[in-house]
Amino acid sequence: MVDEENFPPHRRLLYGDTTYTLGHQIARGGYSTVYKAQDSWNNSLAIKEFTEKANPGMWENEVSNYMQLRHPKIVYMYGAFQLEGISYIALEYAGLSIGRINLRDARERRLILMFAAKCMLEALHFMHGKGFVHTDINPGNALLELTSDNRPLGVKLCDMGLTVPQDRLRPGKHKAKWNPSPECIDNGEFGLESPAMDVYSTAQILMELMLDDGLERYTDEEICTGALRDKALSFNDPLGDALATALTPHVKGRATAMKLWRSIRKAGYDRK
Repeated sequence: MVDEENFPPHRRLLYGDTTYTLGHQIARGGYSTVYKAQDSWNNSLAIKEFTEKANPGMWENEVSNYMQLRHPKIVYMYGAFQLEGISYIALEYAGLSIGRINLRDARERRLILMFAAKCMLEALHFMHGKGFVHTDINPGNALLELTSDNRPLGVKLCDMGLTVPQDRLRPGKHKAKWNPSPECIDNGEFGLESPAMDVYSTAQILMELMLDDGLERYTDEEICTGALRDKALSFNDPLGDALATALTPHVKGRATAMKLWRSIRKAGYDRK
């Protein structure tokens, strides 16, 4: 069944001498909606339209983050503009969110997992090196582009709206809706929020990609008692062991983006 609300009539936005043609809706959040789009140059875009509930600082912060964090594994921002009081960001279209991919073939899942691991961890290594923390790594913010025969072309991180410089992290203020890291639940027990929270969230996604039963949600209690780390170890698989190094509840024992990538390669799954 087609959700007619997800396919609004085409709209055109004229900014300067560039026309943006908006197609169907591809994502929606509390403060914005994202549409598949095309500009006057026929570039394939995703236009992020901020709702009236969004304050101007949210748009300004995200635009600033995209400008400062240009990297091949982070979605490219073509531009940003405001029309009739509404704020927009024009981004490259980089495929479907990784949370919408459902592959039963184990070899295809492994191939996508390796691409996702390399691309996401490379982006995080760059971002953390610049002093920024994404804070909202989840299956909807990792975009996967596939060929017609399900071979991955690449994975890119998106949605920089909650990204902040590390020195602006505030204890207890960055609890994600999707399986937050232990320190975001109880920073007194597991350490303060830091770049390690991004690595934890990425390891979660990679662990779930090893399975064919979809992306699972966990309770705060399960997260804090190390259930995700234990699940990775239960696979009796070198890749699961590698991911477990980034799923330790306390930040002090957790792998960095680079260390996790090296552990994954050492596990013998790097086929590139």
